Amino acid sequence: MQSTPSVFLLLLAIAGGLLVTAPAGAATLSVVQSEALPRLDKSGNAIQKRSLSQTPEGINLADCRDDQRIRFTVLLGGFVANGVVEAWASYDGASCSEQTARSGTAATCWPVQQGIPLQPVTQLDVPVRRLVSGALDPARPREDASVCGALDRSRIAVHFLYFEPGQLATASTTYSVAIPVDMVAGEPPAGLVATSEAGRVRVSWEKPREQRDARVDVYCAPVSHVAPTAAPGTCPPMFAPRSSPEEILLVQPGAICASVGGALDPTTTIQSSASGPLEDGVEHTFSIAGIDDFGNVSDPSPPACAAAGPSGDGGDEGGGCAVSRARPGPAPLLAALGVFLVLASRRRRARTEPRQPHPATEMRNSVPGTV
Repeated sequence: MQSTPSVFLLLLAIAGGLLVTAPAGAATLSVVQSEALPRLDKSGNAIQKRSLSQTPEGINLADCRDDQRIRFTVLLGGFVANGVVEAWASYDGASCSEQTARSGTAATCWPVQQGIPLQPVTQLDVPVRRLVSGALDPARPREDASVCGALDRSRIAVHFLYFEPGQLATASTTYSVAIPVDMVAGEPPAGLVATSEAGRVRVSWEKPREQRDARVDVYCAPVSHVAPTAAPGTCPPMFAPRSSPEEILLVQPGAICASVGGALDPTTTIQSSASGPLEDGVEHTFSIAGIDDFGNVSDPSPPACAAAGPSGDGGDEGGGCAVSRARPGPAPLLAALGVFLVLASRRRRARTEPRQPHPATEMRNSVPGTV
């Protein structure tokens, strides 16, 4: 989508020294704020970007599935009539200046925008799917949702090319913007265990061998909210299964109950859900998912169920089915056995020793008239 630049943008570019006066025949190209490009939703509305302090700016799986747009403000100077400006994409490091890179079965570049107006400032709102459309096959790019999830820890470059009139084989001026792309999430955290404690549930999982997740989100909800008809002793999942790899996971009624930094100990305690504080004896289902530094969310873990216990309760542990009560350890059993042996010894001694008359009985027998 193209839009005519405002006078304000033009003045801003001139004031910032971004429009450079070039000698005759030497065009200049640049992109405003190429390190922090604005984002728009598929309807063209501005959206808030992810925090640069937490996530490298780029394209993740959600951006692609949401069909976001990236706005490029292109500055062009020193151009001549009948010149041509186009935008192409490639893997970072591969040039698109030569025609052989842009055509044929051996092409390494795919088209992003053609027919860019010959004017000092132009705004281009480019769908992220178009930017990655040729990542798998530059000669046959595709812009549907199937391209989402194709790239893992990659970088693509958007090349703005200026061609002199009649010289379309080789670009005379180029300007490139590198964009990191990561649309593949890590594996879900394994080994989820939910343990009942007094007034809360402790959730723990295995620490991954490869530290990729920036954080782990813990989802929880009462079993009755997730699956009202669930059979007793079962632990229903919070997520509906996918019907295809491209489908976004649907979360059943519930919410994120905790977030734990990926580098921290893999455990947390839950005292409340979206429904309120955890009530004693009310079964809750728990699931976890890893989120990497690009914001990609892994598949959810299998569920684990547990209920908060009353004050002073020893704790129960659940791993996905019925929750079993914890059995007493050896220390309580030995203490009970010791009490039993002491009582038995006293009873034996009482039976073997001669019985002594009670003083009150002797007093009654020595007084005349008593019975």
